[in-house]
Amino acid sequence: MWNVFYFTRKSGHKPAKEWLESLDTSLSFPLRAKIRKLRQYGLGLLDTDMLKKISGDDKDLYELRSGQTRIAAYLDREVASFVLLSGWLKKRRQAGKDIEQARRWLREYVAGHEGGDHGSNSRR
Repeated sequence: MWNVFYFTRKSGHKPAKEWLESLDTSLSFPLRAKIRKLRQYGLGLLDTDMLKKISGDDKDLYELRSGQTRIAAYLDREVASFVLLSGWLKKRRQAGKDIEQARRWLREYVAGHEGGDHGSNSRR
């Protein structure tokens, strides 16, 4: 089993969780099933169309996919966990902006955890 938790900003805001909760059940239910599979199989999902590396300089930044829904997931190897950063509906014109937002959340996550402090994020 792999640990999977939602990135939490200092304000308590959880971008990926809040986005997922805002979706219609027809979109959120399949994506929640993919998150359960990520917990079960982790990087083993790279052999499927469910998990793809996001190209760029960010090592260990992935896109968890379900139909047109996406969640950016960072593999924090230091704590052997996937951190769910942000989510979006795939639209060609918007995808770049959504991935850039995920990268901003990733930079914030990493900056907040330098020195090994992972206490502000939880698996809930």
